[in-house]
Amino acid sequence: MKNKINNNSLDKPIGTLTASEFLTQQNKALGEIISKELRLAKEDALPKSDNMGVEETAGITRYSPKRLYSKVCRREIPGVSLGRPLIFNRKEIEQWMQLGNQKVAEMALMHRNGEL
Repeated sequence: MKNKINNNSLDKPIGTLTASEFLTQQNKALGEIISKELRLAKEDALPKSDNMGVEETAGITRYSPKRLYSKVCRREIPGVSLGRPLIFNRKEIEQWMQLGNQKVAEMALMHRNGEL
């Protein structure tokens, strides 16, 4: 099996490349890798919004969207229902998960008593 470096229109075995061609290919590949890593780092550095939709909340809680709707209806999970879609506050969901999935009324009582 021969190693090949692809250069859009040039497809040569690596052993037949000149030093200049090899360095050009190497710089191009490194530039692409660096660009990709910088883009990913910027995305990770962006602050996460406090408000989440159903899909993002489903990913965090591991509940299906249908189950989230029913839990909000029964006031078992903190969320705001202004029709569809539901809106969830990231901090409230994280706190709800840390407290062992308590009902919203229990969380409100704890908050009112200064326990949260």
